[in-house]
Amino acid sequence: MAAYLVSRVRITDANRFDAYRAASKPILESFGGEYVARCDKVEALDGDFPGGRVVLMRFPDTAAARAFWNSAEYRKARELRLGAAELDLWLLPDD
Repeated sequence: MAAYLVSRVRITDANRFDAYRAASKPILESFGGEYVARCDKVEALDGDFPGGRVVLMRFPDTAAARAFWNSAEYRKARELRLGAAELDLWLLPDD
């Protein structure tokens, strides 16, 4: 069963964030991950949405999602995001 990473991103420096996105995509794919959805226009049907972009990523399983997040390759790419965006991230495990 698949596992998902869900993030809410508030971009503060678009150029730096684009560099992060370009660096992180092949790393995500190397762990079997794929982008399912990226959306700046979120509609709150109940409650409030505080704004930002929502990104949904799918992985083959929880182990792959955690391996991606904890990998040395991703830690290096993540440095590009620091100062370019604020991020909230949630793991939806496969169990």
